[in-house]
Amino acid sequence: MRADDTYQWLIGSSARSAHDSFDIHVVASVLALAMTEANGSAREMSERMGLDKPALMELIGAMFPDLMSAFAGVLDDPLL
Repeated sequence: MRADDTYQWLIGSSARSAHDSFDIHVVASVLALAMTEANGSAREMSERMGLDKPALMELIGAMFPDLMSAFAGVLDDPLL
């Protein structure tokens, strides 16, 4: 998935977030680039975000609560 498609997917999943729309935009932008550049590697995505797994899951849960289950499967990488 391209970064702009990933961004739209993230933004579309932020409706239940209690955070400011600008904050959601910034996190979605950075996360979309990290996901695209990581090429499916959970470890790469975590490193590109500069967060360990618990912090990344907390951020995703806060900003994109509808995607927790999707990301939980991706971030279950034992090497993460």
